[in-house]
Amino acid sequence: MTAKMRAAATTLALSTLASFALGCDGRSLDRLVCDDPSCAFSGDEWRRLAKLSPLPEPPADHTNRYRDLPAAMKLGAAFFSDTRFSGPATQVNALGQPSGVARAPRGQPAGVACVTCHDLGRAAIDKAST
Repeated sequence: MTAKMRAAATTLALSTLASFALGCDGRSLDRLVCDDPSCAFSGDEWRRLAKLSPLPEPPADHTNRYRDLPAAMKLGAAFFSDTRFSGPATQVNALGQPSGVARAPRGQPAGVACVTCHDLGRAAIDKAST
């Protein structure tokens, strides 16, 4: 995980905690990850989510022995920004629906990287496929 990705994840976690701790309805967190009003949680939904807190720590994952190695993080960051893994353009999103924006003619190299769609400033969510 890159420093930018860790910072984005930390920002998201702190925003969530602040929303719950301050008794906010979570609207600031909604704005962090989504600009469209249709994806905002209602006050009731935020109250229901708050009842789930605090969550216990997840169990340690011993299946990824490379997780904290600097070389693995560097390789992951390189993959995240490399356009050679995108493959041909299909002009459909991850759900098989027609894509709103064609990145390239169907069948041609799409020329996109993970970072093209996964905004690190928004906890790496992909707003392009919604």
